[in-house]
Amino acid sequence: MEKKGIAADSSFFICYADDINQCDMLYNFVKLYDIYIGEKILDETKKIFNKLNLLSSINVINVRYYELIKPIFGRNQKHLCDGEYEAIGISLYLYDKNILKFLIIDDKTPKKFVMNHFPELTQFLVGNIGFIKTCCLIDKTISKDEALKILEAIKENIGKIKEKRPCSMSLKDRDTILIPIIEIIKGENV
Repeated sequence: MEKKGIAADSSFFICYADDINQCDMLYNFVKLYDIYIGEKILDETKKIFNKLNLLSSINVINVRYYELIKPIFGRNQKHLCDGEYEAIGISLYLYDKNILKFLIIDDKTPKKFVMNHFPELTQFLVGNIGFIKTCCLIDKTISKDEALKILEAIKENIGKIKEKRPCSMSLKDRDTILIPIIEIIKGENV
């Protein structure tokens, strides 16, 4: 059976490798899913992939994502270097191949962009927190303990260092999104 594909921006990888130091879960996700990135995301995360020796396990593809979304931006090229928009372009490619499982983006602006311009992708669109929740409660690809370990690490690191915002989470998001999901998973019999 063919594994389903994940398109994620660089913050997904940075969260596990740097923000919460859960590299073991990155290894686990690489075993569970086919992860696709492009050159822009690779540039932003190459040190992580080299350090963890994961580059050979990741699918690096050259999708001319900007050409896919350029009609929406018109002549404005301000998003040409954004990894989030590259992940969106890769997800369109995976969607056309019928192998997209998740488009993981935490930033609100690119998420709204997907919802406004690519409604066919919204069923695949999740943030990292939603990805963990789905993996644990729906797909059952990670255990309750693994999910709680990740979510608690994210919770503990929000607000510690100003430059680091695991999953682009603010303190408000922690209280309104993260903590309720932690409580749901704690209460589940998985």
